[in-house]
Amino acid sequence: MCRDKIFPNDVYIGDIVDVAKSFRQFHSQFAALETESSLQWFVGKVQDRIILSTLRRFVVKNAHKSSSTCRHFFEYLDRDEMVVAHLLGGVDAFIKLSQGWPLSNSPLKLISLKSSNHQSKRISLSFLCKVEEAANSLDVPVRQNLSSFVDAVEKILIEQMRTELHSDVAPGK
Repeated sequence: MCRDKIFPNDVYIGDIVDVAKSFRQFHSQFAALETESSLQWFVGKVQDRIILSTLRRFVVKNAHKSSSTCRHFFEYLDRDEMVVAHLLGGVDAFIKLSQGWPLSNSPLKLISLKSSNHQSKRISLSFLCKVEEAANSLDVPVRQNLSSFVDAVEKILIEQMRTELHSDVAPGK
């Protein structure tokens, strides 16, 4: 076994390294006394990050399977602590993972929606903002589960599209 490698090697630990560097610079006069405890802290943080990243990848991978009729494709971005859900109709939902998710009971947050294909490029920014606002106001239990949250976001998208279609064809327009 190689001792100079981290497995899995695609876990982003840059934020931990940055904190460790600033901690070392701030406490340089105590460095000799705290080397062992600092190293223990660093290794513990890296291990926590690896476990959380691995668990998140597993949950995201299984979300595709459990999503109703498997119509969504999910992508986990470890560095950004974000999931991108590619929805039908060419819309991508960018979901920010809360600290400690999925171990904690904190809700997911839809941070943006983007049109990803030619047909969906005509969707207005105000429309996407309405969907975002409605999604982030859903009940917390819905927002804690990735599959149910994305299903709910898609449902809101469809409802908002219907509402806009009806307002566009209303008399006097």
